[in-house]
Amino acid sequence: MKVMLDLNVILDVVTNRPQWVAASAKVCTIAGGGRRAQAVVSPHAVTTVYYLARKHADKATAERAVDWLMALFGLAPCGRKEFRRARELPIEDFEDAVVAAGAESAACDYIVTRNISDFKGASVKAISPEDFCRLF
Repeated sequence: MKVMLDLNVILDVVTNRPQWVAASAKVCTIAGGGRRAQAVVSPHAVTTVYYLARKHADKATAERAVDWLMALFGLAPCGRKEFRRARELPIEDFEDAVVAAGAESAACDYIVTRNISDFKGASVKAISPEDFCRLF
């Protein structure tokens, strides 16, 4: 199984969001390093994590966060083809549409997100972290 992790799942873990960290961390454990599933993230998720970690902590923390992401997850395609496809999708938010287009290009089975309704127009089904964990 291959999944695209939405940025909110990654941020739950990186920022230790109390309400969501348990399920999101379990997703990362299951899919990290391709142990039981394979996971990819959008390249903009990596840059956003770096930016936020640098802004709220320091450069070393930001670099560790990027190293963690790169050690556990692959990168979904994010080029001209995906941006064009994102523009075609009936998804209101362009960032979400880019995630959906990347998941499509990477041949993902699911998009794991806490915002399932944001991906109604995606060709790849969106599921919650809890639902993903139940599959295992």
